[in-house]
Amino acid sequence: MPPLSSPPAIPVPSLDRADPQKAIAVIRYGPGYTFALAPRNSQGRFQKIALQPGQTITVLVNLSPADIGRPANLQILDGGAVGGIEVPEAGFPDIPGMPAWPDIPIEEIIGPVIDPNTVIDTGQTLPVSPTGQLAFGFRVGADVGLHRVSIIVGGNQYFFQFWRQDPSALNNNPGMLRAY
Repeated sequence: MPPLSSPPAIPVPSLDRADPQKAIAVIRYGPGYTFALAPRNSQGRFQKIALQPGQTITVLVNLSPADIGRPANLQILDGGAVGGIEVPEAGFPDIPGMPAWPDIPIEEIIGPVIDPNTVIDTGQTLPVSPTGQLAFGFRVGADVGLHRVSIIVGGNQYFFQFWRQDPSALNNNPGMLRAY
C-alpha cells in the first residue's frame, strides 16, 4: 500500500496585518466641519478632542482590511453614549487624503451628524464594514473632563479621548483640538 500523502496546499490570500498605528479617523462635528486624526502611538490612542456639554459627534474609523467583517466592541469608559451608523456597501470615499476643511458638503463624505436620540449609554458591538470602515456617533457625558471610548477589533484596541469642556471655568480646559 502506498504511503498516504497530504493534499496539495491551497493558497489563501493574506490580508494586511492590522496595525493600530495605521488607523485613520475622521471626526464630524457639524454641517461642513470635520478633521482627520491618526493614532499618536502604537497602542491606537488618538489625541484628545474638546467637546461642548451635550455635544454629539460622528466618528468614522478606517481600519485594516484584516478587520473586515470582524465584530468591533465599543466600550464607554468614562461616561457618554455611543450609537452605530450603517456604512454604505461601497464604503465612504477615501478619507486619508481629504483636506481638514473641505469645500464640499461633508454630508457627501460621511452623511449627516448622528441623531443624539439614537445613542445609548452602554457599549455596543458593531461589524466592521466590507470596506474596513466603522462609523459611530458619540455624545459626551455630563461630567467635566475626560470621556474615553475603547474599540476592540481582532485583538487590537483603539482609544478615542474626548474632553468635555467646562464653560464656567475656562482655566480647567487644557489646550487641544476643538470640535465646536
